[in-house]
Amino acid sequence: MLVIASMQLLASVIITSLFFLTRKGHMQKTYIILLLLLLNFNGISQHSFETIITSPLDEYLSDAIEDEEGNYIFVGAKKCHETGDRDAYILKVSPVGDTIITKTFYISDTNTSFTNILLADDNQYFVFCISGARGTYFYEKIRIYKLDANFNILWEKSYHCPEGYQGFKDGVAMYDSRGNIILATSVKYEYNHSDLIMYKIDNNGDTLLSQCHHFVATQVPYDILEKKDSTGYIVFGSLFPQSLSWAQTVEIDTSLNI
Repeated sequence: MLVIASMQLLASVIITSLFFLTRKGHMQKTYIILLLLLLNFNGISQHSFETIITSPLDEYLSDAIEDEEGNYIFVGAKKCHETGDRDAYILKVSPVGDTIITKTFYISDTNTSFTNILLADDNQYFVFCISGARGTYFYEKIRIYKLDANFNILWEKSYHCPEGYQGFKDGVAMYDSRGNIILATSVKYEYNHSDLIMYKIDNNGDTLLSQCHHFVATQVPYDILEKKDSTGYIVFGSLFPQSLSWAQTVEIDTSLNI
């Protein structure tokens, strides 16, 4: 079960994705149920809907936003159960639950997966994607796409895995008070070990700063926020030394140093 919740001044949005796997012969299907409950605190109206999306592929959702028109945009990936191949996937659902657009981003011989989405100032979308060669478990590249309202690519920027590392993992992204994009992700350097890498990116997708921080065990970021005085950022995640799991909070300054 995947639960995504956000609170606003007048509304609370609860999004629940339930994955049901059924097997028939050699084919495995994934049914994604998006349950969205919109509660209006003025007490006048209440809206709810349920959208079911079926596919012969496994489908995963990793992030979602609401745009200025009240539509909900979800990003994730479609996965072939037999081969493990993945293709990045995005869909838009209207305020009443109708599917407006779905799109799969296929790149030949490449596994792709959307990890995060941000709403741009012009009501378009910044989408973050990890990608790597099919047949491997490594994502050697981060791609940033700017998409229009119909999911057409306006531009694309790519960031390669730093030297000495094997691949990226899922990350988290946010806007800071200066309008920059802050991206925190983990980068794998040997079996079962990864470090934290931070990027500060402008609205054209160009890197302003980047810093990689080494840890004695695998570091995985789950969320990020900016300090109220705008002097830095707090990254929340977990540290995995051997078979243990420790909660971890890391304070990062505006130059992306710990």
